[in-house]
Amino acid sequence: QVFACSQSLERLFCEPERGTPCEHAKTCPARHGLDGPHDANLIVGPHELVGPIAQAIGKVGTLVVDEPPALIEVSAMRLADLNAAIAELHTFEEKYARHVEPALRSLAAWASAAEPGAVLSVEDAVLQGAALTGLDGAEVVSRVRAAVPSTAKSIAPPLTFSTTITVRRNVSRAEEIGRASGVCVSLFVAVQPPEEGLHPTRVRVIERERVRVVSFVGANDRMVRALRRDAPTVVLDAGAALVAPTVERIVGYKPRLVELDVSDGAPVERTVLACGRATRSRCFTRGTLDLDALVPLLRAVFAWAGEDGETKSLVIVSWGAVEALLAVCLGLPQADALVRRTGLTKSTVADAGERLGDVLRAWQGRVRLAHYGGLRGLDHLRDADALATIGDPRPTVDAENDRCAWLEVDPDGRIDALAAAELDQAHGRLRLVHRERKARALHVGAVVPAGWCGREVTVRRMAVGRPPTPTADHNLGREIGAKRLAAGLSVRALSLRVGISPMTLSRYESGERVIPAATAVKLAAALSW
Repeated sequence: QVFACSQSLERLFCEPERGTPCEHAKTCPARHGLDGPHDANLIVGPHELVGPIAQAIGKVGTLVVDEPPALIEVSAMRLADLNAAIAELHTFEEKYARHVEPALRSLAAWASAAEPGAVLSVEDAVLQGAALTGLDGAEVVSRVRAAVPSTAKSIAPPLTFSTTITVRRNVSRAEEIGRASGVCVSLFVAVQPPEEGLHPTRVRVIERERVRVVSFVGANDRMVRALRRDAPTVVLDAGAALVAPTVERIVGYKPRLVELDVSDGAPVERTVLACGRATRSRCFTRGTLDLDALVPLLRAVFAWAGEDGETKSLVIVSWGAVEALLAVCLGLPQADALVRRTGLTKSTVADAGERLGDVLRAWQGRVRLAHYGGLRGLDHLRDADALATIGDPRPTVDAENDRCAWLEVDPDGRIDALAAAELDQAHGRLRLVHRERKARALHVGAVVPAGWCGREVTVRRMAVGRPPTPTADHNLGREIGAKRLAAGLSVRALSLRVGISPMTLSRYESGERVIPAATAVKLAAALSW
């Protein structure tokens, strides 16, 4: 937890400035973060080490970044988190705390006073907050920028000796101090001058259910320096076309884009169970799973999996809370950890167990689980017979709009495109290019996985919600939905083309509403039908 929140494990356990190193420090193979010969001509490492790796290979080496992290980072913290970090400053070395505290207080003052939706550069927000608290804004900014010496190995806040002992022994305090460290690091990075030609990091005030949140959006400095290096750099990504505009904005020229269309190694049965209500907003109510919406989707997945009689190993990918729910219902060993991480309630688990009990008891095969946002690198799912994704993994609209505003690009269609790319990541876990036996793939939702367009896909419509209006032409709506999916269009994309809302189009497709003749003509034209 401390490492995840920007503290240095090496400094805490391997080379503490005071105290005793970890008992394994002398024999640990990961002691210096290196394994293998120092003269190797191939270096492999995590994204966090892209800077040192680029430095090690110099101008003669080619840097390859596989599935890069977000090039434009968006991070959010509550106003309460800022105040908690101020309260924890006594756990950091005094000199560091003196440099950071005025900026934390200034940002908190600005976030408290600003209107929801207000956007400024982080530097300007600190300056305005300093004016509100009677401080010299220029001095506040100067001090926080100098909080970490340029020669320091880590930008993590240096802990006092007593705090170092505490975090090594007390997990709950380690988590609290780790969160405070994360806030301080975020502010330190955000207030630094931007790389040449790029916007400074911006901060926006959001108010959700009377809770104030500040959201930072800015360039990933590690990746900016890697992409701008004076040597060959290659970025590999399943959604390369989505990444390319961001790379262009960072490097200042249009990069060469190579897209590969690779055949499946074995037959793949692809099915879309079209359901416009398989969304986060429908499946969650105020952050809590809505079982009335979710259970029919889960039952449909197990029904599909049992259709051919040959599927014995099933992977289900959905949001983290759904993964946790299924892990508990199936009695999987990771259930407790997932429940703690997602905050799933006992009552929700008990209710789901009752509603899904007959389906789970009838299923004789093996189930493995994963969640959106945690798919990259998962190779242990490749031998499954079938994989099903539940729900459209659209990113947070606010965060994506912030990214697009920072990049000065049009957000239209980007959210659905990102969801399609994430679905492609999920179904890619079956390693279809190298597969040697039949596979089955299902998506329950309205977004088609990016890699499915142009391939044979069976489209079905899932009946969800209230019965169709008796006067509605259900068959016409279903045909429009099938044509839309076959064309690789999202509900939002098609609705924009014909000038109606996505909700209205979903109701036309489900048969809940009659399609006016004029709208039917527009839909047919948009679909070249």
